Amino acid sequence: MKTIRERWSKALGTFQIQIVNARISPQIDVVIIERIEAARKYDEVVYIPLRESVRVMILPKSQILSAGFEKIETFKHVQE
Repeated sequence: MKTIRERWSKALGTFQIQIVNARISPQIDVVIIERIEAARKYDEVVYIPLRESVRVMILPKSQILSAGFEKIETFKHVQE
């Protein structure tokens, strides 16, 4: 079985930590990967809240498995 760090490394680029309407630099623990993997859907983007102003956007498996898939940046500031 893969360790959490191995799973984190493999998943990088398939999810994005979004900081919404704030200029903070959140500390993210690698154990969040378990929540990401549990929430990932096959055909739809999923958002899970981590704390106020911080959420995770999780790309669907169908997009990740597509031939032209390009990894996304891990952190992004978003204005809504």
